Amino acid sequence: MGVLYAVGAQWEKAEFAKQLREYFVKDNQLRDLFSGATNIETLTHVMVALIDDREKIQAIKNNLDAESVFFILFDCYLLLFIRDLEHGGLSQAEHLIIQISRRYAESAKKNICNLTVCSMAERLLLSAKQLDSLYLDRRGDQKNMGATI
Repeated sequence: MGVLYAVGAQWEKAEFAKQLREYFVKDNQLRDLFSGATNIETLTHVMVALIDDREKIQAIKNNLDAESVFFILFDCYLLLFIRDLEHGGLSQAEHLIIQISRRYAESAKKNICNLTVCSMAERLLLSAKQLDSLYLDRRGDQKNMGATI
């Protein structure tokens, strides 16, 4: 029975990744981001793999809009933010998720009137600034590895 449940969950995730891909394809601003090595299918499958809540997928699956996509991106962003702080070295797809999350947070702050969403967007953007400074520090450390004091 556990195998059937696991296969069913993976099937649902694959279907949800397909719906997310179709949603993102409609966004003209995101198309430019997928010209590199990471394609949109990889991105959506990584996003869905990060979501562990089957009920959340069921609830959002039939009602994909900017707000629900932002909630998904926010959850993915939090996991990746913590992972990057603790371990560093995110994959290209994971960096792309962070970048898209920032774009959606900026858009949500402007276009969605929901107070909860605006608060989440502000937190995401604030933490993104912290990530930017972390990346700058890491880059500086890498440049100075061979320097003598």
